[in-house]
Formats: sequence, structure tokens, C-alpha cells
Amino acid sequence: MTSANGDTTSGTARTGTAPTGTARTGAVGAGTAGPIGPGRPRRVLIAEDEQLMRHALTIFLRGAEDLEVVGTAENGALAVEAVARLSPDVVLMDIHMPVMDGIEATRRILHDAPHTTVVALTTLGSVEAAVPMLRAGARGYLLKDCDPATLISSIRQAAGGEPALAPSVTMALLQAVADGDERLAGDLPRSPSADAPALTTGDKDVLELLAAGANTAEMAAALVVAEATVKSRLAKLCAKFGVDGRVRLLIRATELGLVSPRLHRH
Repeated sequence: MTSANGDTTSGTARTGTAPTGTARTGAVGAGTAGPIGPGRPRRVLIAEDEQLMRHALTIFLRGAEDLEVVGTAENGALAVEAVARLSPDVVLMDIHMPVMDGIEATRRILHDAPHTTVVALTTLGSVEAAVPMLRAGARGYLLKDCDPATLISSIRQAAGGEPALAPSVTMALLQAVADGDERLAGDLPRSPSADAPALTTGDKDVLELLAAGANTAEMAAALVVAEATVKSRLAKLCAKFGVDGRVRLLIRATELGLVSPRLHRH
């Protein structure tokens, strides 16, 4: 049942103009997102089964002028429905939820709305949890003990096309690859070739920075080049290794012994 202001009752995704303590929304509806550009905040949907956590996340994100919470959902099935109606740019997705978990919800959302960015926010930092979520298409994987500033910057990073993984999760993935962990079999596929491709000195520098957890801006500063140049080099490296995305590039390079699993970022 829907109230006059557009809020829905318990058991449905919250949208519309929200009262204090629920998600802010503004004008919402299928197809309202439009292209991201100067002056338009990124629209965020929160999928989280705990009401207190939904409330806290909404408050945290209100502190960012370039982010707008357009709705919340208390389970994965409602998140899928909400994405179809609200066209958010980013979905902040819990993993363990009733009715439908975050992994299946991510698969369905990205099948129907492939331009949506999904960022997992969970208490689960294990390889067993992270690999299926990343395989489903999540661009970010954060832990709920992160501070609000890290949460907001990671949402921006993922929405901008860069992976945003908690350092401990990245380390766990890389260590599992280095150890030949069978839990990764079939989820993070190897390149068709078992041999490492020929790398230039510049390629090796980029891989080392990637292994240290550097983002695009940090790589550009370290290499004294433009951010566009870094993105171009990363794209060429992905092509060389036959992988899609920085996470798989880093995993493949670790698998081949080209970099060591290490992160210097906090």
C-alpha cells in the first residue's frame, strides 16, 4: 500500500519523498536517471535488510552533495524491482538478505540494467563470499566496518568505472591466487595462454602500482602522466592478458608470479 507522499509500506522498496529517517528521493521513476553530467548527482539505491543500517547509510550519504539516495529495499527481490522503476546509477548491495540474496539480485539487475554499478557492502570478507559477488558483476566490495568517508569515496570510484575493493578483501583474493586456492576455480578464469605476455617497463610499473592498491589518480601521480594515459595503459594490459577489468588483471598477474600480493593502503 502506498501513502500519499509515495512511501511504500513494509515489505516493499521505499521510494518517493521520504519522511525524516528514510531515504531521500525527489523525482523518481523509470528512465528518470538520464546521463551523468555536471550538476546531476549520482542516484543511489540502498539494498539492506536491517532497518537501522538503511537509516544510517542514508544519513551518511546525505553528507555527499554528488550522491542522492533515491530509495531503499529490504531484500534482493525488492532491489531488482526498485532498479527497474528508479533507474539508479549505483546500488549499494548487502549480500545476506531474505527472499533473494545480494548475489542473485546483482545478476538480475545487471542483466536487465547493465549500466548500473553495484557495490557490495557486507560483513563478509572471505574469498567464498567475495568471488561469487564479483563474478555476478559487482564493481565494488566493501566491508561494513569502513568509515563514511571511505564508503562515499568508494561509491564515487566504482561509479567512475574503477573497482573499489576493501584492501583486506583484495589481499585475501590475491593470496588465494598465489596459493593456488581451488575456491577460485571456474570463477576467475585464466587467460587462454599459460605464459605471461611480453611486458614493457611501463607495463611492469603499472602492475606494481596496481598490486599496491593504487587508484588511477595515484598511478598518474607516481608515473607523472595524465590519468587518461593510465587508463589507456590498463586497457592495453587487460587486452594483453586476455582479461576483463582491473581485478582480473591483478589476479592474473599474481597467478603468473609477476606481482606479489601486497597492499600499502589503509
